[in-house]
Amino acid sequence: MLDEAPHIDAHLCPDCRAHFDTVLDLLRRVGLDPQIDFRLVRGLDYYTRTTFEFSSNELGAQSGIGGGGRYDGLVEALGGPPTPGVGFAGGTDRLVMVLREQLPSSHDEDRLHLFLVALGDEAQRMALQAAVALRAEGLTVGLDHNSRSLKKQLAMANRLRSHFVIVLGGNELAPGAGIRIKDLDTGEEKDSLLVMESLAEQLNVMLAAKREQ
Repeated sequence: MLDEAPHIDAHLCPDCRAHFDTVLDLLRRVGLDPQIDFRLVRGLDYYTRTTFEFSSNELGAQSGIGGGGRYDGLVEALGGPPTPGVGFAGGTDRLVMVLREQLPSSHDEDRLHLFLVALGDEAQRMALQAAVALRAEGLTVGLDHNSRSLKKQLAMANRLRSHFVIVLGGNELAPGAGIRIKDLDTGEEKDSLLVMESLAEQLNVMLAAKREQ
């Protein structure tokens, strides 16, 4: 009966379809392979648009790490203003088991290596991809997820004490385009242009030079 039952994705409104397609696109851009499960059921009834679960093939039968979803109408239903929301719950012990062998080496400083300022939707997608790739190389990278203004994103970078900042938007979005980087400690903008494809290597060189000063 379940196999023959209608799938919910055949009944999405245009806005929900666009939202879901964007979620899938962003997941794929950062190297993940989302699996759509039409039978996924969360225990709470206030979710909207997307529910999700994370699992790992390193945990055997008990593969679930966490799950959650969006609940854009919850705050308003409780008497508050319209407020978008997303949340999840996870198993700490399972998460530790999975991450124990995968975490990069610890850092001896309480600072970000780089903050990526993104201006526009395509820049945000590019920043997310870059952040995931750089973090995989052991670098600490921050970015804004709320489409704030350039001024507010730069203020966030300073508040997080980032060593460097890169602004993505316009010409920087072209494949192979050069990208300028600014040292937030000195205010100096590097004259040499960086290439996103080799950013991790170049950033490590600049960080090493700062440590030697």
